[in-house]
Parts: sequence; structure tokens; C-alpha cells
Amino acid sequence: MEITKLLVIMLLICMSSMIAMVKSGDINFNEFNVKELNSKNIDSTIKSSKQLLIYFYSKSKDADKLLKIFTSTSQSLHDDGSDVVFGFIDLEKNHNIKQKNGLEVSEFGNTPTLSNFKAFAQNPMILPTTPKMGPWGVQSLVHYVTDRTAASLIRTRPKVLMMFYSPQCGHCERMKPAYAEASIEVQKRGLGVFAAIDCTLSSAFCNKFNIKGFPTVLLFEKGAESMVYQGDRSTNDLINWFEKQADTVKKQQSLSMGDKGWLAPSQQAV
Repeated sequence: MEITKLLVIMLLICMSSMIAMVKSGDINFNEFNVKELNSKNIDSTIKSSKQLLIYFYSKSKDADKLLKIFTSTSQSLHDDGSDVVFGFIDLEKNHNIKQKNGLEVSEFGNTPTLSNFKAFAQNPMILPTTPKMGPWGVQSLVHYVTDRTAASLIRTRPKVLMMFYSPQCGHCERMKPAYAEASIEVQKRGLGVFAAIDCTLSSAFCNKFNIKGFPTVLLFEKGAESMVYQGDRSTNDLINWFEKQADTVKKQQSLSMGDKGWLAPSQQAV
């Protein structure tokens, strides 16, 4: 199937203190082949772009550090003949900006370097392979999502285990280390991904699934809620349970698809 639209959204993640600071007001974006977006041109830009990487900028020291990497990546890919379009949105000037076109398929979650950005722009479905320190203060490969990003993750990944939690929940705090450790192993085995959402900050997505207690852990398959995890809150139980579900899905896929194989999410028509 032909890719018709692809919108890739990039958020600010962790920044390197070694990156030189550049302020948005000091940059001529045209020189770096970066298109400045606003409410008037975002839809037309999405519509005319096969693949669009957008930087949602909110002024801070870290944001200005990241800007140099973003613009350098744009220039490098342009010089390589890539058709990836880079867009920049200043949220202070466009805080209510919304788009009608396009499908958000992935969020950048790796260390912001030129090589990582280039790899992500060329294949937005690529997953980080190196565990990093997240909001929980432990090394993991957990995808920390929000109201805005949760839906795109479960829609574009075949298999996602989502932990709905509250920072005030003692059971959640005790489960986090095991969940974080299990996330590394299941991704290493190629079984799927683990995600987590703070329901005190992202109530809309949590309310959609009628979350009443914490932690609640739901399995999503092909974008839809599949089942509730009711096992023990240990690393081994999480891994073993998730692996069993993955084996079941593989058998079902083999029976239903025959020799046709599966299209990756980024190959499906929108």
C-alpha cells in the first residue's frame, strides 16, 4: 500500500549539555531548509508532505540547545537528497495551533544527536534500544505518554502494555522498578513495548478507559484494548505473561495471513 500521509511529531526529551545554544530568534530557518509553521500553513504543509518532522518549540535553555541539532539534521538530510520536511512551531506564538490533516505515527524518544535524528527521520518507527533514566528515576525502555501521545503509540505499535498510574499511589511506586526492568527485556526480545501514563496529568485518556484504581495495566493489540493484566507485580511475571500473549498473537497472525505477511504500521495507508 502506498503511504499517503505521514506526520511525525517530535517533542523535547532529554538534552545534552555539550550542545551549543542557539535561540530561535537568531536563526534564518530557510538557510536550514526548515519551514516555519503556524495555524495558516500547517494543514497545507502536512497535505503536501509525504513525511513531516515537527519541532514544537517552547523557549528554554534546553529547547535552544536542541534547536541546533534539529536544524543541523534538516540541513544534513537535505544535502543527502532526502524528501523529509522539517517544520518548526513556536508555541508561544501559536499556542492554540491544531492540524486537521495527517497521522501522527511516532514521537522521538532517543538521545538528541545528529545521527539519532537522522535515523528517526528516515525510519520513524525505529525504537530506542538503550535504556535511559525517565520520570520514575530508573533506567528503562518505558514509553511515558500523555493525552496527546498515547493514542498514536497504541495505534502504531502492534502490542503495547500500558500502565495507568498516579504518583500518589503506593502500589504504583512499588511496581515501577519491576515494570521498568521488564520493559527492557520484552523490547530486547522483540515482543512489544511497555508504556505508562500519569492519570493525574492526562485524565482524558485515562477516563476513556474508565480507570478507577491504580495501578491498572491494560494490553493493547493493533490499537484496541485487549485485556487487563492481573498477574503479580514482579519482573518475571510481567515478562512471562507478556510473552504468552505475544505467542498467541503470532499464531493468530500466521493462521489469518498465510503467506501474505504483515505490513509495518508505517506501510499502511492512512
